[in-house]
Parts: sequence; C-alpha cells; structure tokens
Amino acid sequence: MIDPWRKPDNFSVPRHQELVDAANSFSSLQSDGELSHVNLPGGRTVVDERPHAGASGLVAFKISSIVTSEFGKYNIKTFSGPIVTTGTGALAESDLGTLSSSEDAYGWNLPEIAVASAKHLLKTGGVYFGRLSGTKDGKPVIEFSVLPVGETSSPTTLSGSGTTARSTTWSRATNGTPVVITRQRIALDGATQKVMSFTWDETYDACGLLISVGAETESDLDVGTNCT
Repeated sequence: MIDPWRKPDNFSVPRHQELVDAANSFSSLQSDGELSHVNLPGGRTVVDERPHAGASGLVAFKISSIVTSEFGKYNIKTFSGPIVTTGTGALAESDLGTLSSSEDAYGWNLPEIAVASAKHLLKTGGVYFGRLSGTKDGKPVIEFSVLPVGETSSPTTLSGSGTTARSTTWSRATNGTPVVITRQRIALDGATQKVMSFTWDETYDACGLLISVGAETESDLDVGTNCT
C-alpha cells in the first residue's frame, strides 16, 4: 500500500516548515523542557533542539536591557507556559504566561539594520514576539521586527534663539536620540495691525514617532501705526 504522506526522496521542505505543518495538521507535540518531539506522518519523528519555542518557533518576550555597544541587539526575558485566558481586564503581561526571572535570550530587532543608528532605538520594557533562529553564547537568539516604541529619554532639542541662526543639527544615524522641534507660525491681527508669533514644541521618540505637541506660546513681533 502506498503511504499517502510519504514524500519523494528528492523532495525537500525547510525544517521549520515541516514542524509547523506537522503541528497544525497531523502531529502531536510533546515537550520534555529542552527538546520538542514532533511526530510526523509516516511514523517519522523530528527533534527540535531549539529551547523555549514550540513547533512554530514563535516566542513572546520582554526587552530587559540593551546589549552595550551592539546596536539593535537586546537582552530579553521570555514568556513560557500556557497563556491565561480567564482574565477579564485589559491585556497584561500575566496573560502571556510566566516571565523568566533572568535575561534568558537575546533579541535582534531587524529594522535597526537598515536604520544603522548609533543608538539602541527601542525602549526597555516593551513586549513583543519573534522567531527563535539560533543561539549565541549559549542563549537563544530571537529575531523580531516591530513597529517600535522608541526611546524617549535625553532628547536633542532643536530651537533657535536671538538673532543668530541655529547651527545644531540632528540625524537618526549620528544622534539616534529623541528630538524636540520648535515650530512657529506668524499671524496678523487686522484690527490692531499687530504681527504676532506663535511657537510650540513637537516631541518625537528615537524612531521618529510623534509623542506630544505642546501648547502655543504667543509673542508680539511688531505693531503697525497709521500714517497721517
């Protein structure tokens, strides 16, 4: 009898995809804490040596700290165990399982490769999920790509003063900090012939996402007089 699940000898499927397909359709998954045994159709068994992750290789984690001078790389704490579905309030970390008490993995934020910043862009404490891809220094490495919540501390402030043009510049690659920009608009009061300036600050995080817009500050630039 022909085994309908037997693949031709020359047929190759990526290892992680084999695990995903098996978990989603025909397989049963048992875990002994370090190794995951996936029973594939046709009596075959694949041992997944990647810790922490199930058959999909996806891991929920929390950024704990930065890896010093290695931009885009973070020390993270992973969540393990089943999710909690009995909660009635807003989604919380406790709903994601048990958070490791120590930094048990590394997280690599792939978009920071293209940004090429001289700073870490992500704020510690953020919770994300990523794919377990390998190991480094005996710890798992989890690759992830996020719409980031950027760092907000120690911003660069760009605002001129007096009659001298501002010379301070900012770039994401060189500074990589949050930035505060002072904006201005000019208005003329037709009744009083007063020329007024209104300024306000806009604050952006290190990833360029707008955080806040301040109230306007009014100042008089000039007051016209009637010619006689």
